Amino acid sequence: MTSSHRPRSEETRRKIRLAAFTVFSRSGFERATLAEISDTAGVHLQTLIRHFPTKGDLMADIHILTTKHFKKFLRERTMDAISTWRAWLEQTANEVPDMLVFPSDSYRFPAVTPDGEAAIYGLKEALEETIAEDLGVSLVNDLRPVLIACALIGGNGHVALSWAGKRMDKKKFVASLLEVVDVTRESLGKEFSARKVAVA
Repeated sequence: MTSSHRPRSEETRRKIRLAAFTVFSRSGFERATLAEISDTAGVHLQTLIRHFPTKGDLMADIHILTTKHFKKFLRERTMDAISTWRAWLEQTANEVPDMLVFPSDSYRFPAVTPDGEAAIYGLKEALEETIAEDLGVSLVNDLRPVLIACALIGGNGHVALSWAGKRMDKKKFVASLLEVVDVTRESLGKEFSARKVAVA
């Protein structure tokens, strides 16, 4: 493939992914079809299949890209892990709301392939490691970072799922996601919020 074809090919993949967000959110993974996704994307079914032979391949690709985006966001952080998670949620919710439910919404966005499962685990692990770094603890002997990450991811997944099937009010949706982060931080007390975090 020549380099002149790559941008168009990547644009097609992006259109397919965005259509998949819409279709999986509306219909759930099991009920969604590749034909419905291709229609929503405005591409021929064979074009979709050339890029993603199965729904599982498409879902894995979405999970992998979500995790890659989040890890990059973490690497570039200028604040503590919880504030970084909050900023990522706010940015991502305003771009593509359904990206947020991937780690914990197994009905609409299941990890149906080993690659998809590994990507979801990678996102959780990256958040846990960053929280542990902020707290100055090791994940080997301190479970607090794991519990905090679970509270954030699970809480945000629960809120996002509560919007399933409802007309999206983006402002209220984002506010409800951010409230989970704020309540989690508040429940941690001074130990977390007082820690000085030195980031590059």
